[in-house]
Amino acid sequence: MIQKKQLFSWLAVLCMALMTLAVTGCGGGGNDSAAAAPAKPANLAVTSGSAQASVSWTAVSGATSYNVYYGTTAGVTTVTGTKISNAAIPQTITGLTDGTPYYFVVTAVNSIGESAISNEASATSLAKPAGIVTSGGDSQVTVSWSTVTGATSYSIYYGTAAGVTTSTGIKISNATSPKTHAGLTHGTPYFFVVTAVDASGES
Repeated sequence: MIQKKQLFSWLAVLCMALMTLAVTGCGGGGNDSAAAAPAKPANLAVTSGSAQASVSWTAVSGATSYNVYYGTTAGVTTVTGTKISNAAIPQTITGLTDGTPYYFVVTAVNSIGESAISNEASATSLAKPAGIVTSGGDSQVTVSWSTVTGATSYSIYYGTAAGVTTSTGIKISNATSPKTHAGLTHGTPYFFVVTAVDASGES
């Protein structure tokens, strides 16, 4: 009888130990498997400007920050690309070379790690038009400029005060050089600037 009681006692202890191990193992394992790096960002889009580009993407659930990687050759990776840490949405990157194509990818980051890279997007920043020449006429001014490589169209902005910008000037879209603009006021000084445009943006 004593041996049977001891056996039952040992079996009870063993069962309790196995139950504790199972609960602990399942609980811990479940938490570990639920914790993971975030999904890769989607809907990457790039717009270019003069010597710069703006990169945007859709926010990723669980991400605490983002990294942007870029380069001048397609197939950018986290190893080959120039890295911008803690990137914002959108992220503006300056100091680019006009006329050079740039390729961009983005990753999402959390405390566990970094996601796979997003799909790649590219853009080429356009050089600003040079050789701007204006000539006055009867209530009109003719504006001409040099061709910009990669431009698909041009925009003219003008006003009656110096320092015209794309925000303050009156815009003439889809202009070609030379462009004659009529309906102006005699004796009034007019100031003109020109931008180059392509599918990625405006210089």
